[in-house]
Amino acid sequence: MDVVVPPLLAIVQNADIPTVLRTSSISLLADCVDTWPLALLPYSQDLCFGFIDLLQVETLGKDTRRPKEATIDSNPTLKNSKIPALRRSAIHFLGSYFRAATKLIYDERNLNAITMFPKSLVQKATVTLDYISSTDDDNRVRAMAKEARENIEDLQRAALGFP
Repeated sequence: MDVVVPPLLAIVQNADIPTVLRTSSISLLADCVDTWPLALLPYSQDLCFGFIDLLQVETLGKDTRRPKEATIDSNPTLKNSKIPALRRSAIHFLGSYFRAATKLIYDERNLNAITMFPKSLVQKATVTLDYISSTDDDNRVRAMAKEARENIEDLQRAALGFP
């Protein structure tokens, strides 16, 4: 994974790269989670905290007044990180990771969920996703945040040993 994750993360962190490429990089990382989540274990906290921070910085409230801008579809070289697609991909990654971790915990009882998801990460993700699910200006972002929040609840039940 050292060949895949660092270059993709470098793309996500670079604001000078078009948003469509940053969004695609996050989606590729989510695909890595779906393929083999344990391979991302060394990066899991950095990725999760990083995408939560991205969501906190880039979220736009429902009442935010902003001019109508071009979208990724109409302008693929756009470098506006406030476009909903970037938030959607970050939430997609987080939801995928929480679902994969839940499945791993149920499949492999000896897996330590506390190591994978420290309390501070779960709390920060919960607060951020709750806020976004009720305030973001994009309907799909709000729905995805609510779903990812439900994935956290499933993860917490699995970590506590509930079916």
